[in-house]
Amino acid sequence: MAKTGNSATPVSARVIGAIELVPAAPPGGLALDISAGDGASTRMLRGRGWRVISTERRATARGWVSADLHHHLPFRAASFDLVVMLEVIEHVADIPRVFGEIARVLKPGAAAILSTPNRLNVTSRIHYLLSGFYKGRRAPLPYR
Repeated sequence: MAKTGNSATPVSARVIGAIELVPAAPPGGLALDISAGDGASTRMLRGRGWRVISTERRATARGWVSADLHHHLPFRAASFDLVVMLEVIEHVADIPRVFGEIARVLKPGAAAILSTPNRLNVTSRIHYLLSGFYKGRRAPLPYR
C-alpha cells in the first residue's frame, strides 16, 4: 500500500495500478468515479488533471452525488470522458445493467476503467476457505 496526495490513508496497489491506466485528461475532461469509497481514486484523478464527479450509494461527502447501482445513474447520456469503477463490480447483482449504464453516460470514444479482485487468487481462495467469504465481503456471494 502507498500513500497518495494529501491523504494519510494507504491506497491499494490495485487502485494505483488502475489509475495509472487513465489516459491524459482532455481540456475540461470530466470523469465519473463510481462508488468512490474513501475518495483516494478521486484525489488521484484530480491530481492527473481531471474534473471528477464522485458517487456513493449514500453520498455524505460534500459535493458527491448519491447513485444507487441498482437504479439508473443520475446523469445524462454521453456526459463523461472517463468512467472509473474500482473494486465495486463484484458487489453488483445485475452486472450487465451496470455496464449498460456506464456505456450510456460515456461520450463516444471515451474510456471506462473497472477493476475487481481476482477470486481465483490463492490468497482470496484461502480467505474463502477459512471464513466462507471472499476478502472484502461481509456476506456470501449470491449463487446467481
